Amino acid sequence: MGLRLIFIFLLLSKICVSNIQEDSLTFMVNIKVYKDSLHDPISNASIRVISTNGTDTVLYSNSIGEITYKTHEVGSFTLIANYKGFYSLTNYFTTLRAKQDSNFYLEFAMKKIIVCVMYFPVVNFEINKDSVVIDSLRYIYNTLFENPTLVMQVIGHQTDQEENGLSKKRAISVRKALRNKGIHRKRLKIVDGKNEKPTNPYCLGNRCVTFRILTDDFKVK
Repeated sequence: MGLRLIFIFLLLSKICVSNIQEDSLTFMVNIKVYKDSLHDPISNASIRVISTNGTDTVLYSNSIGEITYKTHEVGSFTLIANYKGFYSLTNYFTTLRAKQDSNFYLEFAMKKIIVCVMYFPVVNFEINKDSVVIDSLRYIYNTLFENPTLVMQVIGHQTDQEENGLSKKRAISVRKALRNKGIHRKRLKIVDGKNEKPTNPYCLGNRCVTFRILTDDFKVK
């Protein structure tokens, strides 16, 4: 009987010690936030840490772009970076488990959002036509060729008197002509402007295709 009581006592002690050790685990997640192009640190960027256990924490980077997140939780976490005027090139989903290295190092590269309004030479069309005069693409082709990371909207327009759908056909014709000259299809995003008047003053009587810079981050995969 005495031996049995001693065995039970030792077993309970082992369980309690095990629980104390697991509960006392401390995970240190060291985070660095910086501008992608120059690796300059970003201060006051926010990192949102969402746990599958229900916690939702927002932290802010210091003057050298660093954040330390301390937790005792064991589980999965999603980390999302945010900074005004920038977007994150990556977010993280990570799992913290007992009996593993308690220090983690994560980096968030932030890229500036480019908002650019430029009036490029347009491609004008004859009434009720969607055929492209190749010479009219010279400027926009050179711009895309010399700036291989640019992604553009190709916006088709038409008049009220022309057949519905002609605006989109014009945009598709321009994209096809640029593709034939070697511009990657994914750099040209079709937009159907229909009969809305474009802001570009070079459009002839609403019978044109205009261009707008969308992003500056194209990469061939």
